Amino acid sequence: MRHDGGSHKAISMISKRRIQYYYDGHPTEEELRGYSKLQADMVMYLITLLGWMFRAERWHIALKLNIYTTADPYEVPTIPDIAVYKGVVLDERQEYYLESWRVDPPLSPPPAIVFEVVSGISWISDLEEKPEVYARMGVNEYVYFDPRPSRPQRSPGLRVWRTVEGSAVELPADESGRVWSEELQSWLVPEGRWLRLYERNEQMRLTGEEAERAAKEAMRAARVRVPAPRRKPGVGPGSLPSVEG
Repeated sequence: MRHDGGSHKAISMISKRRIQYYYDGHPTEEELRGYSKLQADMVMYLITLLGWMFRAERWHIALKLNIYTTADPYEVPTIPDIAVYKGVVLDERQEYYLESWRVDPPLSPPPAIVFEVVSGISWISDLEEKPEVYARMGVNEYVYFDPRPSRPQRSPGLRVWRTVEGSAVELPADESGRVWSEELQSWLVPEGRWLRLYERNEQMRLTGEEAERAAKEAMRAARVRVPAPRRKPGVGPGSLPSVEG
């Protein structure tokens, strides 16, 4: 496992940890609720997008990973839909055997940013309890997104908190509803059922597939715009100059 840019080699916390957490083998109440299609589509889109954004760094991006903060084997884990562990790079073997994550800095840090894409009644705890839970854990930013077209009045489409001196402080949205994420260096923009990420220059961040498709479309457009070479008058097929003599 590499941490903080890969300059420091560390013993894997996966093999070092001996605690057998009960909920690594048993579902929590939250897990039993399952995913709605809206939630699943949004989560998979974000996982794909973040993976492409951080493809060079290869930081670990976890989907529904149990997170513990104590050595109590019966601790009920916190399970964000998505967690981005900046500076943590796992090899294939470590990723395969990773069942959960115990926050134990510096070798096993908290995620830098987490996402909760809400569904059903989970929005209540995600909105009212999770901001402080993640702040105490040491998470820098917490993103709450509700993709449902019809949602409770108390559940806005997007809310974002940043941890300041151990407490969750909500980040204000601008006049168009966007919120700036320091961790992602991106605008978080709710667009209907989708949460989009934009760069400072308002260019939408793309997944790898979207970027490839955009590049192909740009190449096709460029070929259309290139004019055909002009022939000189009297020169060309069927108009060869005559040769006297």
